[in-house]
Amino acid sequence: ISTDGGTTFTTLVASTPNDGSESIIVPNTPGTTVRIMVEAVGNIFFDINNANITIVPPPFGFTFNQTTPATAACPAPATMTIALGTTSNGGFTGDVALSATGNPAGTTVSFSPSTIAVGGGTDVTLNGANTLNAGTYNITVTGTTTGAPTRTALLSFTVQPGTGPAITTQPANQTTCVGSNATFTVAATGTYQWQVNTGAGFANISGATSASFVVSGATAAQSGNSYRCIVTGQCGSTTSSAATLTVNTLPAIVSSPANVAECTGSTVSFAVTASGTALTYQWQVSTDGGATFANITGATAATYSIASAVLSQNGNRFRCVVSGACTPSVTSGAATLTLSAAPTITSNPVASAAICEGASTSFVVAATTPVGTLSYQWQASANGGATWTSISGATNATFAQANVPATQNGYLFRAAVTTSCGTIFSTNVALTVNTFPVISFNTVAELCRSDRPVALTATPAGGTFSGNGVSGSTFNPTAAGLGEKTVTYTASNAGCQSTLSRIIIVEQCAERQIPLDNSASLTLFPNPNTGRFGVRVNTDLYTKFGVRIFNNLGQLIRTQQVAGVFFGQVIPMDLTQLPNGTYHLLFSNDERGETITRTITMAIYK
Repeated sequence: ISTDGGTTFTTLVASTPNDGSESIIVPNTPGTTVRIMVEAVGNIFFDINNANITIVPPPFGFTFNQTTPATAACPAPATMTIALGTTSNGGFTGDVALSATGNPAGTTVSFSPSTIAVGGGTDVTLNGANTLNAGTYNITVTGTTTGAPTRTALLSFTVQPGTGPAITTQPANQTTCVGSNATFTVAATGTYQWQVNTGAGFANISGATSASFVVSGATAAQSGNSYRCIVTGQCGSTTSSAATLTVNTLPAIVSSPANVAECTGSTVSFAVTASGTALTYQWQVSTDGGATFANITGATAATYSIASAVLSQNGNRFRCVVSGACTPSVTSGAATLTLSAAPTITSNPVASAAICEGASTSFVVAATTPVGTLSYQWQASANGGATWTSISGATNATFAQANVPATQNGYLFRAAVTTSCGTIFSTNVALTVNTFPVISFNTVAELCRSDRPVALTATPAGGTFSGNGVSGSTFNPTAAGLGEKTVTYTASNAGCQSTLSRIIIVEQCAERQIPLDNSASLTLFPNPNTGRFGVRVNTDLYTKFGVRIFNNLGQLIRTQQVAGVFFGQVIPMDLTQLPNGTYHLLFSNDERGETITRTITMAIYK
C-alpha cells in the first residue's frame, strides 16, 4: 500500500496464492492519495490500481484484527483454534459479546472467553473438526457492544486432502445384447460417482451414485464405452480402473437376395447381406411358390450358387435364415429364379411409312419365347443405321408417336426384343416425313370495282388460287363485286397441303362516276395535234361511246363506235387524213336509258 500516490509502498500481505483475489485489512492511515500494488514473487511484473483511493478514519467503536487461518491434515483433530483480537477506534472502551455463524453441520464454535474488552482477544475453537472432509470452511464471528456499531470477522479453517478409500473389487468388462442390461460393480467404502467415456474423455453420469451402475436397454452405439467409479471418503477420492461395455447386435437383414433371371444352363447366385454379431447362415428353397421352404444341405454361406440351372428350377424361390450371438434369428425375403430362352420375332414392322409433319404413326413387332418374359425397346437411327439410340419410354410391342416433326425425315426405326438370354432386332422401318409447303402470298389490299384485273403471284409455284373474282392467277374486281373478298392460295407437297388467304377490299370509288357531259369525263391530248391523238377515259359509268366528227362548218365527216371502254383507257384516234383545221368530236352514250353527249374541240396542225 502507498499513501503518497504510489511513490513509496509498504507490504500488507506477503506471498499470497495466485488464486485471483485476496482480503486485506486497510491500515488506519487516513489519506486521499492511496494506491494498491500487486507484484509477482520471483519476477518483475506488477500492477497498480489506476485511481487514488481515499482512506477515512474508522468510525468510533472497534474493529477485529486480521487473523491467521487454521490448517490441519485430514483427518483433522477434534478441535481447531484461531486467535482473534480487537482494536479500539476513537478511544472507544467497552466489552464485546461474541457469536459465530456458518460453521459446517456436525460442528460447534466456542470462544475463550466469549466476552472480551475492546483491545483484548479470544480463542475461537471449531469443535468436531475430525468429522470434516477435506476443504476450507469459513465461519463468521460477530461482535456486539453498547455505544458502537456491530462488527464481523471471517475466519477460515482448512482441512487438507488426505488418502482416498481403498477399492477392493474393480469393475469388470461386460458383454450384453442390444436392448438388454449390463451391470458394473465396485467394492469400496465411501460415496460413489460413476463416469462414462464415449470417446471424448470421462464425464459424470447423472444419478449414478451407488456401488453398482446398470446400463439399461443397451444400444449398439454404447458398445466400446468405458465405465469407472470415483469413490470419495472423508479425506479424498479414489478412481477405479475402467471397464469396457461390449454390446452385441441382433441379427438383421440389410439386403435380401434379389430375383435372378437367367438362361437355362447358366450359373446363378443369391446373396444376403446381414448385420449382427457372430452371424451364421442357412439357405432354404421353395418349390411350391413360397408356401413351404426346406433347408438346402451345405448352403451355409452368405452367398448360395447353383452351378447349372435347369428348367425344372424355373419359378423356385430362395431365402436365407440368419442367426447370431443374440436371438432371435431373422429370415430374408425370398428371391425368385426365372429361367429364360432366346426370343424369336414372328412378325416384323412395315418396311416404310410416309406421313406429313405433325401427323401420327405407329409400328408393330410380334415376338415369342418358350420361357421367360419378353421386353421391348424401340430404337431410332438418324444416320442410315450407322448408330442407334434407344427411344425413352418406347418399351411395348407397338411404338406410336404423335406430332412427328419434320426432323425425323429419313429416320430408321427398329425394335430390340430381349429376354434374359439375349436380344434380337426387327427389320428396319424407313420413315419419310413430308413437310407442309411454306406459302408466301402478297397482293394489293384495295381495288376499285372498275379497276382492271390484277395478276396474283405466290410461292411455291404450282398451287391454285380460289375465291370470288379469281380466274386462274388473276383477280377481277368487277367480277368479284363490292366488299372484302378472300383470295386463297393452296399448295401441296406429297399430299401435305397448306393454304394462305389474303383480303382484297373492292370499293365503288365514287370519284370515278363522272357523267359524260362533265368536262372531266374525257381528256383529249395532245391538242392541237397532227391528227394522231388519244382520248383518256376518266369515268367508269360507260363501256362504249358513239363518236361523230364535225368540221368547223358543222359538216359530219366521220362516224365510229368504240366498245369495251374502261376507266383509265386511252382510246387512240387517227385523223391524219384530215387537213389542218378545227374539228368537233361529239361523244354519246345511251347505256343509262337516255342519250348523253359531250363535245370536245381540237385543232389539227401539221
